[in-house]
Amino acid sequence: MDWNRRPHARLLPLCLAACLAWACGNNDNNAPTPEEDASTDVQADVEDGTIDVTDEGADEADERPDEGGPDRDNDGLLNEDDNCPDDANPDQLDRDRDGVGDVCDTFRAFHDPTNPATFDVLQEAQDVPDNDAATSTQGLNLSLPAMISGATEVAGDIDFYSFYIDEPGSVLISVDDVHEAFYAAVLISGYQFNNAGVTRVLTAEASGGDADREIFFPVPGWYTFAISDIRNFLASQEDIGDPVLTYNMRLSFIPLPEPQPLALPAPGTPRDFENTLKVYSVDGAIPPSMRVQVSTLDLGDQVFYQPLINLYDPVAKQTVAYSSLEQLDESNGVSLTTLIDRARTDLYIVEDYGQRAGEAKIILQAQDAMVEREVELPGSPLEDRFAPLWWLDRNTSLDGTIDAPRGPGLDQADE
Repeated sequence: MDWNRRPHARLLPLCLAACLAWACGNNDNNAPTPEEDASTDVQADVEDGTIDVTDEGADEADERPDEGGPDRDNDGLLNEDDNCPDDANPDQLDRDRDGVGDVCDTFRAFHDPTNPATFDVLQEAQDVPDNDAATSTQGLNLSLPAMISGATEVAGDIDFYSFYIDEPGSVLISVDDVHEAFYAAVLISGYQFNNAGVTRVLTAEASGGDADREIFFPVPGWYTFAISDIRNFLASQEDIGDPVLTYNMRLSFIPLPEPQPLALPAPGTPRDFENTLKVYSVDGAIPPSMRVQVSTLDLGDQVFYQPLINLYDPVAKQTVAYSSLEQLDESNGVSLTTLIDRARTDLYIVEDYGQRAGEAKIILQAQDAMVEREVELPGSPLEDRFAPLWWLDRNTSLDGTIDAPRGPGLDQADE
């Protein structure tokens, strides 16, 4: 397999295989108009009691929005508290958390509080035709938010893009308006020394289906994503491609969901999967060390879930610790134990996942942990490790010399 053309395919066959299984006028100026005749007749009927107008039209009036009232769309919410004041939506669903409800949001899965009617779309065929390899320069340095329109034009065609994250945060990625034969798959990963362990996957549930997910990026750095038909990522499937296999993709930064208070110890209760990041705020004093575990239930042939854990300080905007796919156990559970700086006053547990198919039940547990204090404390060294490495940036040049080997049993003569 050509690694440049199919990055990460060797890392992700199980989930991708599981996802694949889802499968008029009047000339007489003095004569009354028809409307005046009708009005006169109705008035006469009212005066002689033929028509009772006490409740006439009351039901219809109740159903019409009160255009000048405090609740214009009559959905039970005052205009100032309604994220769609002119469209009834008592559930107030807001997928992209931009303050604009889904029923009146131009782009439901694209965070933009201004709710623009249009947005500039990057045309892959015209603007970035050279993006069919991970090293293609035209696919680099995408600016978020972004909208992309492209296609899997030939067999095995995979389109690559990249963007930079300057601090930990979440991004909403959506793929929609796809061709009915296009089975969307997006692979996202870090490609620098400090974020190489960050790998995520987004797949539709069937050909022609839309897909979206939120991703928490725990560390700054450059990230690349590859989009194509899922079959082009699987060695067991024949490569496909055709200019009609089109897709539209949207990427935007999105605020974290409102955190749910979590008192320690938290024994864990099974909950259903929700297609959003799950955020918990540690209630009370932050412990000096902490252990978090996430496990899954109801896994089967068509249900697959790889949980990931991030410990995030919202005040310092710094990730204290995070897990990777390599830390998953045989049952696709994950455990994370770490020391915590006593100076921290807020701590979030951000639950994410690497890959999934179907609807698994999830259990999160958290408690204090007994850890030897000789372990390196989070602080300046940790911040240095998570900081972008300038010497790995493109167009960077280094001048210097390589010293002779040094260490036990080595001297200058042993070069």
